[in-house]
Amino acid sequence: MEATDLSRQPGPDDGRETELLNYIYSLLNFDELRNSPTNLLAAISMYSTECKRLIHIGPRKGAQIADKIAERKPYVMFELGGYVGYSAILFGDAVRRAGGQRYISLEINPIHAAVAKLLIELAGLEDFISIIIAPAHLSLAQLVHDNLLDAAFT
Repeated sequence: MEATDLSRQPGPDDGRETELLNYIYSLLNFDELRNSPTNLLAAISMYSTECKRLIHIGPRKGAQIADKIAERKPYVMFELGGYVGYSAILFGDAVRRAGGQRYISLEINPIHAAVAKLLIELAGLEDFISIIIAPAHLSLAQLVHDNLLDAAFT
């Protein structure tokens, strides 16, 4: 059995998510990331490749889904498990460009959600993407109670 470099393996709450923020905010080209989902996603991917791997969809698979979003033009899109916001930024930007109205990310971990919120704000998408922090079954129940799911499918 081959030895594994444990420092490169993603794990729950090992600090890599907050380290990502420090990395992003310390980049020399930081100003180029502001209001640029594409540049910010590239920087997140660079961190994941060169520093500590993140559990995110990544650019290749993400581009395939973004293409489907452009093709299908959803009005509202939901995701379960937002992690650090990579997919929310990528897909939220795609939904917005396709004429959609809203992207909602459900995340149980408040630290991951806080990281995602800061990155979403940096990308300039805070007015389009909402993060709900709670277990998915509670978040979905609240969305049903507030008639937001019905509105999304009409």
